[in-house]
Amino acid sequence: MMSRFFSRCKILFSDKYGWEEHIRSRINVWRYPPSFKNFQQVDLDGFDILVPMAISDIAFLHDHHPELHGKKCFIPPLAAMNLCNDKMQFNRFMVEHGYGSMIPTVSNELSFPYILKKRIDENGIRSRIIENSKDEQFFQKFILSDEYFRQAYVAGQDEFTTHILMVDGKVVFHKTLAFRFKQALFIKGVGYRPSKKPKPCACADIDLFAKILNAMNYEGLCCFNYKLVDGNIQIFELNPRYGSSLTYFLPAMMKVYSKMLAA
Repeated sequence: MMSRFFSRCKILFSDKYGWEEHIRSRINVWRYPPSFKNFQQVDLDGFDILVPMAISDIAFLHDHHPELHGKKCFIPPLAAMNLCNDKMQFNRFMVEHGYGSMIPTVSNELSFPYILKKRIDENGIRSRIIENSKDEQFFQKFILSDEYFRQAYVAGQDEFTTHILMVDGKVVFHKTLAFRFKQALFIKGVGYRPSKKPKPCACADIDLFAKILNAMNYEGLCCFNYKLVDGNIQIFELNPRYGSSLTYFLPAMMKVYSKMLAA
């Protein structure tokens, strides 16, 4: 089994719109010839390594191929995945485990500006910055919905993403990127773009992130999004999946990923 990880490994990324070109430009296509397909529509036996790109792909593997964890892929337990996927549940988990100071205030009584967040969302697509009473009136339907919550806006034009691979309770890979935005108010994601190319930087506190992940028995790929306020971490979310900016470090990540599968 180990010998195949020193030759060519056929890798299957689940198909995610708009990501294939960037991944192909970064990956060693000889070492890891990539394919991009719907996991539910192909024979997974034909691939050496699987990289689920979305929550639905991880859930599919759990439901139909749980035996592949640690053999062809690393996926988080469903409980941990669902906890992280619901941003409000994640906030509550952090408070209950003593990390509440790292979560921006969640309340129905916040001064402007604040963020209106959808509990289950991706890339900030459904999040909105509420700057004044006019915005509140316009988004009143969503403000009153149980699917949304209000959270304090954290000032600062620099935001950080730390990508992590957890295996057997240990951080076996981590890389951090710093994003700078020109806007005074922004939500990192589809609606706002960094003013410059993101820069690799040191992680704010990898030991802390490891403790948080171990508290929920997390395995696999994930990424923390956060800002630093006077050196203090303010965490916005923990994405339980492959984050798009991980592609900047794809060769290094795949080397570790394949090595851990071969162990």
